[in-house]
Amino acid sequence: MLQKIIGGHPDIATLPEPWIMLHLAYLLKSTGIITEYDAALAREATAGFLSHIGASDELLVEGIRAQASVLYERALAFHGKKIFLDKTPRYYNIIPELDRIFPKARFIILLRNPLAAMTSALSTWFDKDLEKFSQDENYTLDMLTGPEKLFVGIRLLGKKAVTLRYEELVAAPDSVLKRLFIKLGLAYPENRGKQLVHKLPSSRFGDQSISNERWEFRTCVAEKWREILDTPALKNFFKQYLQNIGPELIESLGYSYDDLIEAVCA
Repeated sequence: MLQKIIGGHPDIATLPEPWIMLHLAYLLKSTGIITEYDAALAREATAGFLSHIGASDELLVEGIRAQASVLYERALAFHGKKIFLDKTPRYYNIIPELDRIFPKARFIILLRNPLAAMTSALSTWFDKDLEKFSQDENYTLDMLTGPEKLFVGIRLLGKKAVTLRYEELVAAPDSVLKRLFIKLGLAYPENRGKQLVHKLPSSRFGDQSISNERWEFRTCVAEKWREILDTPALKNFFKQYLQNIGPELIESLGYSYDDLIEAVCA
């Protein structure tokens, strides 16, 4: 919903999760990717190539920026807009690289109660099947490493990042959205009640259950995660999840570890 609201601005183009920067940014990484050709070896070879032509990684960054710009500029030209909003959740893996490639970019990081985020993943993609979820390495990494990488990214980006919390957004959308638009240097649409959100093309990526044409936030949605705690197995799973993340990180992200533990132990 936040993507659709921002995408309703007359200067902004946005599309379902592009993922394109994951391919490009991993050219700067020597770990975290498995390929047929051996990505780590390829990274070493690329470093050698750069040294042989009297260049550094900065030339590689410049090349990645040029390639990405071709794609983004086509999207802007196609839609007749000035700014492209790329909403791809797994960019949490490449925040430092994105900052190198696009040093003038602004980042919007939307945080959410980790139990609510886990509930959304379990319900949307796994029909609350804990076994299927546990067997999906990508989603388990999202839930376990995502929060820490977001926290590290927020500290790294500093003023380049606008950090929002989902719970605050649904509780006071006007004030939170106005703050967001001001920090992005964009005019805030005052006629919120009549403002239509941007319609995204149909895609398998992103939450397709959000089909509202108008801005609609309900505070009760922020607490909907509590409804899933209806079996001992789920409660125990959520408790272990909180313990794996740890109280320090949860508190650093702005949530009460004690309150969450109490909820799953009730």
